[in-house]
Amino acid sequence: MTEAVTVSVPLYKFYKNMKKAHPNSGCYLKDELFIPMRPEFRKDIGDNVKPPYLIEIIAKYVKEDFFEIFPEDVRPWNAMLLWGTKYSRSSLDMDPYNWTATSTVIRGHKRWKVAIYDIVLLH
Repeated sequence: MTEAVTVSVPLYKFYKNMKKAHPNSGCYLKDELFIPMRPEFRKDIGDNVKPPYLIEIIAKYVKEDFFEIFPEDVRPWNAMLLWGTKYSRSSLDMDPYNWTATSTVIRGHKRWKVAIYDIVLLH
């Protein structure tokens, strides 16, 4: 991951090279416009998901899309295509405006590393 790079390539080139991935060279395609520009795909995804394990107090906040009140030129997308090859991974990151995402793995599996730290707040 120390030598990770971001490049822009046509979809056919990404697809053609997918099977060449190995433990030191996984990659993923990220496209913020693919789904918003294709309403037929967007309707298949549905609205914000309410997972059954969320407690009611949290669930009431995922029913609304508060990004709708942002000016259109700074509004984050509400659906994004992220297509990873085998061995794809990314570093720890934070989405714009603390956006919360629901991910779906179509084939394969997703692993998370979680680190819990004690946080001391100084007043």
